[in-house]
Amino acid sequence: MPRRILPDGLNVVGIEPATDPLVVRVVPRPGPTCCPTCRSSAGRKHGHCERTLADLPWQGRSVRLRLRLRRFRCANPACPRQTFSESVGDVAVAHARRSERLSVLQRHLGLALGGAPAARMAQRLAMPVSADTLVRLVRAAPLPTKSEPRVVGIDEWAWRRGRSYGTMVVDLERHTVLDLLPDRDAGSVAAWLRAHPGIEVIARDRADVFAEGARAGAPQAQHVLDRFHLLRNLSVALRAIVAHHHGVLRAVGASRLRCSCPWPSLRNRRRWFRRCGRMMRVLRPSPVARGTRPV
Repeated sequence: MPRRILPDGLNVVGIEPATDPLVVRVVPRPGPTCCPTCRSSAGRKHGHCERTLADLPWQGRSVRLRLRLRRFRCANPACPRQTFSESVGDVAVAHARRSERLSVLQRHLGLALGGAPAARMAQRLAMPVSADTLVRLVRAAPLPTKSEPRVVGIDEWAWRRGRSYGTMVVDLERHTVLDLLPDRDAGSVAAWLRAHPGIEVIARDRADVFAEGARAGAPQAQHVLDRFHLLRNLSVALRAIVAHHHGVLRAVGASRLRCSCPWPSLRNRRRWFRRCGRMMRVLRPSPVARGTRPV
């Protein structure tokens, strides 16, 4: 039997093809064995024990590995562990009911699809597992290690729009969200920045809360304005200027229309009036321009 269809380190003793799921009897390959507590060499043989592990499916059929392990007596009389079984750490961790390679595959299903959808997909793939087990596998997965952020963006996010806001911190080099702070407070921002001393550049808007928190938490960082807030402040300032000089701009536009534009022919007169109306609507000040200052 090819070794690739079995976890490394196992030898096949027998197969029970008539059962469902398919049962494969395996034993570990012979090798040196030592006590897991005192690390002394194994003494005389004490007996056998069996473990049943779920494994990857074969040709659309679920597979169970019936693993027969030898038990030994510890040769160290001072060791608190009197007996132990040979280790199969590469195949499955202690007390596990599935092989390590099956756990990895089911964890990927849980990460990609979620609990219940991943459980339905695993059932179709002959790897039956419950949604709760998939969620438990996902939560037990180690978090990926990330390097210290260097360029971050700070902005608000809404718990409930118009009522309650928090703070979002984004790694602008990797385009990932680093943290969501529960409030929009300078103290919380400063505390988070102090916990990450490697930050060199902070992109933020002109809100006083973020300015105070960034200055207190990362005095060494350079503060910049991101493209979104730069264009937003520019548009608000331009609207305010247009609203302030609305009368002059409207008079100049009307005079140029009277002096330089010939009277259109009857065929294009409606189109000409529509175009003049659009120009007047652009020059008319909006409520945002009359009452908003750049932030």
